[in-house]
Amino acid sequence: MWLLLITALLAPHLGSAGRNMWLIKERVQRSRELRLEKHLWENWKALPAEGKGDWVVPKEGLFPQPLDHFNRRNNGTFQQRYWVNAGLWEQQRGPVFLFIGGEGALTPYSVLAGEHVDLARKYRALLVSLEHRYYGASINPDGLSDQNIQLLSSQQALADLATFHEFIKQQYALTRNNRWICFGGSYPGSLSAWFRLKFPHLVFAAVASSAPVRAQLDFTGYNEEYMDGMELPCVDNSHRNVLEQLRSTEVKPFGVGVRQWYYQTCGEFGYYQTCEDKGCPFSRWLTLRSQVNICAQVFGIDPGSVQAGVNFTNDYYGADHPASSRIIFVNDGTTLRDPSEVTSQESAPRMYVANLARVCPPIH
Repeated sequence: MWLLLITALLAPHLGSAGRNMWLIKERVQRSRELRLEKHLWENWKALPAEGKGDWVVPKEGLFPQPLDHFNRRNNGTFQQRYWVNAGLWEQQRGPVFLFIGGEGALTPYSVLAGEHVDLARKYRALLVSLEHRYYGASINPDGLSDQNIQLLSSQQALADLATFHEFIKQQYALTRNNRWICFGGSYPGSLSAWFRLKFPHLVFAAVASSAPVRAQLDFTGYNEEYMDGMELPCVDNSHRNVLEQLRSTEVKPFGVGVRQWYYQTCGEFGYYQTCEDKGCPFSRWLTLRSQVNICAQVFGIDPGSVQAGVNFTNDYYGADHPASSRIIFVNDGTTLRDPSEVTSQESAPRMYVANLARVCPPIH
C-alpha cells in the first residue's frame, strides 16, 4: 500500500524530464528555423537587383527507401523526403553539400540558408538534404507501431544516406569530380561524422557541429547547458500523460518526433536528462531509474539492456575517438553544446581540421 501511495505521489514528477526534453528540442528547432529565416532574408536584401533572379525554389521530392537495409528478405519500402537546390551548382567540378536531417521534420531551409549554403555559394556546390527516416513525412502510416519502429536506428539512417548518395548521383549524372561533404548539427552532427567514418568512399569530408558522438546513459549537466537563457512555458508533466503521448502511434509530419526519439534513446544513446545533481533546474525526482523504466513501460525494452545499447553504440562508432579523418568538429561556443561532444584536441586530432581546410574553411 505504501509503495502504491509513493508511486502515486511521485508520478507527476517522473514524466517531466521527457516532456521538458521534447520542449527543449522543439524550442531549439524553432530557434534554428527563425535564425535560418533571418539569415535567408538578410542575404536576399544584400544581393544586387540583378542577382535576385538567381535564387530558385528548391526541389522537394520523395524516393523509395528500403525499410531494412540489413535483411534482404524484407522487400518493404518507405518514401523518404529530400530537397535539392541546384541554383548555385557548377556541374563540372562543383562539390555536393549534403545536409543531414535529425529527430524532427526537415524543411526547405535546409538547402536555402545556413553556413553550408554560404559555403555552397562560394564553392559552387549542389545542395541536397535528406530527412531522417521515421521523422517528418519520411515514414509509412504504420511506421510507429511497436513492431515497425524497431527499424529506426542510426545504422539504418546511415544506410539511407548511402542509398540517397547513389540516387542523387544518378539523378544529376555526378562524377568523381563532384566530391561530397556532409553537414549536421547535434544528433545529425554525429550522423555526419559517422557517415564519413563508415562510408569514407562516398564522403570526402564531414562537418559535425555540436555532435554528441559519445553515447551516455546519464546526461547529467545537459539541463544546465541547454536551459541557460531558455524560457519554457508551464506544461502538464503528469507521468500518465507522458506515457500516453509516447505510446501514440499517430504519425505527425511536423515538429519533433517524440515517440521516435525516445525509442532511439532506449535502444542506442541514453542521453537521459536526470536531476540528481544540485544545479539541475527541474525536479530532483528525475532519476535515471525513472527514465529507463519508461523504456519498459512504452516499448517493452528491459531497462537493464539500455546500458548495453549505449556501450554498443560507443564501440561501433568509436565514441569521442572515431577512427577516421577529414572530420571537423565545430564546438566554438556560438551554438548550444551537448556535454558529450568532442571538445579536446586529444579527442579530435589536428588532422581532422587540417585535411578539411583544403576544401573549405571551418564553419563559425
